[in-house]
Amino acid sequence: KSFNITIDFTDKTQDIDGYETMNFNNSYEDNSFIREMVYENYTRAYTPSLKVAYIHLYINGEDYGLYPHVQGLDSKYIKEWFTNNNGTRWRCERTTGAGQPGGGGGGFGAGTSSLNYLGDDSTLYKPHYTLKHTEQARPWDGLVAATKALANTSNVDSLNKVLNIDEALWFLAKEIMFGDDDSYVNKGGMDYYAYFDVATGRLVPLEYDANTVMSGQTANWD
Repeated sequence: KSFNITIDFTDKTQDIDGYETMNFNNSYEDNSFIREMVYENYTRAYTPSLKVAYIHLYINGEDYGLYPHVQGLDSKYIKEWFTNNNGTRWRCERTTGAGQPGGGGGGFGAGTSSLNYLGDDSTLYKPHYTLKHTEQARPWDGLVAATKALANTSNVDSLNKVLNIDEALWFLAKEIMFGDDDSYVNKGGMDYYAYFDVATGRLVPLEYDANTVMSGQTANWD
């Protein structure tokens, strides 16, 4: 089993080196136990990526063995990669339809949480994007603006004003290079996070679940 430990469950002031949660993953379908570690630590030099270390877990004196300890994508993570945590963070996940290898355009995957433009009404996005944190009076405006620009703007400079193109390209490149079958590219635009950075006024996609990278079924990706 995987374990998620909440350090401040009973004492809200309690943490370990500033971290309030600990995630011990079980390396599902990864007998080597190194895929997630290699992926996250290698890509940290180029784009926002989670910290990963190893722990040896004992519970009541019983040896549970080795676990990859993977950082949670929370407020502390945002503060480590951005100037502040004053923006808005969503988990982008399919709630209807079926995810599938993406083919681009409006029919990409479920077509709902893949940064597709659904209209100017922010309520149209709420069933498909889980709002995790915000300090903005109108938190959905940044997401709507980025999706609208993606649908209607062909000028790169204009698009880059609402979407961090460089980070978006790195986000896609590392998924493809390491064969991540459990995120935006392969699952049709779901199972990832997005952060609206108020310091730049731009949306940034973020990977958060790399437990199945470098799997055999993605070995033949071109």
